[in-house]
Amino acid sequence: MWNLYYSNRKCNMQEKIRDHNMHLDRVLRVKSKLDNIGPSKPSFLIYKAKKEQTEEETADKIDYENNVLLKKILRIGNNPSPYNPVNLQVKRCPAFDNKLYYHQKSRFEIDNENLVCLKI
Repeated sequence: MWNLYYSNRKCNMQEKIRDHNMHLDRVLRVKSKLDNIGPSKPSFLIYKAKKEQTEEETADKIDYENNVLLKKILRIGNNPSPYNPVNLQVKRCPAFDNKLYYHQKSRFEIDNENLVCLKI
């Protein structure tokens, strides 16, 4: 052994020779072997649980937001705004109560006036 001290030089040499012969014998008896087995894959690479978890979280978030929007739409549909065109009423303005403002010319009269202006 490499960490032993021998008191006798001849015993030391014999021990070294014996160790060397054992080493050579082992080297000669070694059988070669090819390892064709692939490396083992950890379970987190096979199942991709983190990716599935993030997809589920985003789907849950989208579902929650859709439910909130649906509730808002239903609330608006059940309680229509006072500005809804169905509920609006035309209010009269006193400045336009004069009958002159309600007189409207027909399309024929406007065309005739335009012809006169252009002198055609």
